[in-house]
Amino acid sequence: MKRSELSAIFLLPMLVAACGEDDAGYAPVEENAIRFTALAGHEARSNEVTTNTLTEFNVFAYTDGQLYMDDVKVSKDADNTWTYSPVMYWPTTPVNFFAYSPAQWLEGISNVNQTVTYDNDGNTDLIYAVNMNEEQSTSPVKLNFRHAMCHVEVELMSTTPSIAVSVSGIKLAGINKTGTFKFPQMTTAPGVATSAGVWSGLTALSEYTYYDGSTSPTVLTSTATGFSDSCSGFLLPQNLTAMTSDTGGYSGSYICVDCVINDKATGALLWPNGNTPPQQVVTDGDKKTGRLFFSLSNSDLTHWNDGYRYVYRITINNAEGMEPIDFDPSVEIFTEKTSLL
Repeated sequence: MKRSELSAIFLLPMLVAACGEDDAGYAPVEENAIRFTALAGHEARSNEVTTNTLTEFNVFAYTDGQLYMDDVKVSKDADNTWTYSPVMYWPTTPVNFFAYSPAQWLEGISNVNQTVTYDNDGNTDLIYAVNMNEEQSTSPVKLNFRHAMCHVEVELMSTTPSIAVSVSGIKLAGINKTGTFKFPQMTTAPGVATSAGVWSGLTALSEYTYYDGSTSPTVLTSTATGFSDSCSGFLLPQNLTAMTSDTGGYSGSYICVDCVINDKATGALLWPNGNTPPQQVVTDGDKKTGRLFFSLSNSDLTHWNDGYRYVYRITINNAEGMEPIDFDPSVEIFTEKTSLL
């Protein structure tokens, strides 16, 4: 299993402030207006948000203990300028900014402690940024967006040339899908690990279907193939439970792969077969499919961290109950019989 840190780090410079022109403590002049600008980021992978692909975000702001910008939507126009309406202005007191995207993420957010409970479908890359104690400046406020989720990919391959492994389904099981996210109370500056949000109260162990190829299975090749047709792989950071099994099935955090293995030359079914454990066989009428299980955790990996990409690369060349045909040859010697003539 390969673990790599998410390559897209958002550095989103912008100038944010709020409130109306008639309020005390505000100077509604052009040089005090809020402006936005954005820096180019890295290339995106599979619905991943980068500075290049980010087109809008929302902002809460607080000053002097009071809500100052109430979930203001900021959008990027055709010439890459960040705009919102109405234009807001800097107050005379420092401002704390809490930005996030997409907008649906923080529905029901608590403005008191910047927390929100989220039910994750696995298809949305959630990002957030915090800037604390900002004051008026001629430079824009730079918001460094971070990923609130981890990204989990599954790749499959087979390197045995004599067999054909046909995959019809992939699921991740034993994964918490609901949790409460709390924004950090310090600036999410690049390279500062302590300024990260925290997930807590993780519940609702669930399955995520990554691939459903029941009507058209995919035959594996010697090149690793990624599967994310049914789920983009954005999952809650969490502890992973070691996989265990008994006659009743499997438990813990694991990957489940539905497949059949055939002899490539003759088409004969090699697996599942009569030796396959019952918990690894799925029966649909006369059709039988094998089910392989792989643990998501190991001695080196027991937890998924936010902002990391985890790639599980699985090679399927055999399965439990598949035994090679071995030969133990012997040759009878000629029986010698002599006839006297």
